[in-house]
Amino acid sequence: QPALEDRLLCARAETKWCSLEPGSWSSLRALTITVQDDQVPSAGINGDLLAGGWRRGGQSVAFWGNDSGGGMRFGETSIDAARVDLTEYPCAKALIGGAWKATQMQPCLSGVSGGVGIDTGRFSDGRHSIHHCEIDFAGNVGCTPDQTIAIDNNPPAHPRSLTLAGGEGWHRVDDFDFSWGNPDQGPASPIWGAFWRITGPAGYDSGVNFSPGADIAAIPDRFVPAPGLYSFHLWLRDEAGNDAPASALEVPVRFDDVPPGVAFEVSESADIPEQIRAAISDQHSGPAAGTISYRRLNVEDWTELPTRLQAGEEGGKATLLARTPDLAPGTYVFRADTTDAAGNTASTTLRADGTEMALRKTPPPVAPSRAVVPAKPTPRSKTRLFARLRGGHGRGDALTVPFAAPALLSGRLTRADGAGIAGRELRVVSRPSHGALATAATAAVTTGERGGFELRLGSGPSRRVVVSFPGDSALEPAARPSLDLRVRSGISLDAAPLSLRTGQAVRLSGRVRGRGAAIPRRGKLIAIQYMEAATGRWRPVLVTRTDHVGRFRAHYRFRYVSGAASIRLRATALAEERWPYAPGSSRPVTVSVSG
Repeated sequence: QPALEDRLLCARAETKWCSLEPGSWSSLRALTITVQDDQVPSAGINGDLLAGGWRRGGQSVAFWGNDSGGGMRFGETSIDAARVDLTEYPCAKALIGGAWKATQMQPCLSGVSGGVGIDTGRFSDGRHSIHHCEIDFAGNVGCTPDQTIAIDNNPPAHPRSLTLAGGEGWHRVDDFDFSWGNPDQGPASPIWGAFWRITGPAGYDSGVNFSPGADIAAIPDRFVPAPGLYSFHLWLRDEAGNDAPASALEVPVRFDDVPPGVAFEVSESADIPEQIRAAISDQHSGPAAGTISYRRLNVEDWTELPTRLQAGEEGGKATLLARTPDLAPGTYVFRADTTDAAGNTASTTLRADGTEMALRKTPPPVAPSRAVVPAKPTPRSKTRLFARLRGGHGRGDALTVPFAAPALLSGRLTRADGAGIAGRELRVVSRPSHGALATAATAAVTTGERGGFELRLGSGPSRRVVVSFPGDSALEPAARPSLDLRVRSGISLDAAPLSLRTGQAVRLSGRVRGRGAAIPRRGKLIAIQYMEAATGRWRPVLVTRTDHVGRFRAHYRFRYVSGAASIRLRATALAEERWPYAPGSSRPVTVSVSG
């Protein structure tokens, strides 16, 4: 109704009148007006907690409501159906008869808003549901739909099986690749990144670094500033941003690219010693092996002596010991070859004072009263040695095989009349080309029933192979001129994009593999080539160099292509001084260009 009316009436007949003295009065008390309100209020919710992604720590929630009836009385926020906040809005009301009554027709605000901070640490890691409800003065309730929130307040566990590629021993290439397994996160947020740092000698500390990535399980191509023993520390971060440095795992990183020092000991005596001694020093990985060889002056081939490596009293020091061979009169030069635990090699023919390690044995004096009559040698049968290389699609004295492919050495030992000689041991010496990390290797092979032999030569860099028969009491020695085994370089090529328009550039990348060889300090020289359709020949496009681990990147812009063309590209590792591989090319990639 639009109004309320209160009247004071005279309770006498109309012909009578009511005195106004003394005064009369009327009052109205505890008047209750009930207003029917069936309108459900509207509710809304947002804030940082509902912004998506995984959440941790304190998060804000904002809420609001609207009502066209009595107005908003309460706001209630719940997570997983449990109340986490209750807000009472200001209303015009009074406590009457033990109940709250409105003191005006619309006692509460028709539009409200507010906010609350929620500590997500009160909830378990995983996904939860949240909603907000608004209650008006009449008790009508309006709620938002359930929304999913993701909560994670606990850092991941430590990585599983942290591994260094190539093992935890000493490495001579400053390029380290690490991998690990990630722990099971269960309902919590997935792994999304890893923190790492490298510490080492002289207080070296790389600082904390972060490598992002979903379910990251590897960090490649790390390096250290100088040779020495370092430690790689790793711990994980989840998508919510939790991490715990205390959970870090540690793996040793040992780097040594310094060749060991080696020199023959200085002898004050002019007599031939009973032992040949060479001192080795290596302050990082330490001496691991070594040999002493000798040759007669003006003779090309070296003879290896049985050599023993004796550890020194100080760390990083050792001595190579070899018994002096029974030498015929003449001058002999000695060479010491050594390798440290990282695989660095060194070789010398010098003493510690810089003089050549050479021994001279003089013939014994002959008494003048006796003439020395040389003994007549027992005649020995002449021998002939045949050998060749086989592999890939070729055979002969010189052979070229693909990268990492083996080769087969075969041949036959015969008498002068062509009859095969069985059961004789032949000596096979493989000398790697300049630039290879390995030293000369010696193998033995025994001839078969008809004098034939075969020996598999493993993969590796290019090398010269010499086969010889030392002879015996009945047979003369025989040797075969050196065989040339050439191995092509291993190289890969990737191109992106594979389809482009004239004026755009293609990005080229790849890697040169240097098994058994160190990448040159300036990088390996490579050429990008294209197939010329008119001549069927490969032509150069550009020449570049790799980095210190063999990787390369380049780009080429196609400027003069009209129409549509399919262009075949390949990368070729070129011949280069002290690179122990023959030129080798990658598999071609085809790029489509339209103008």
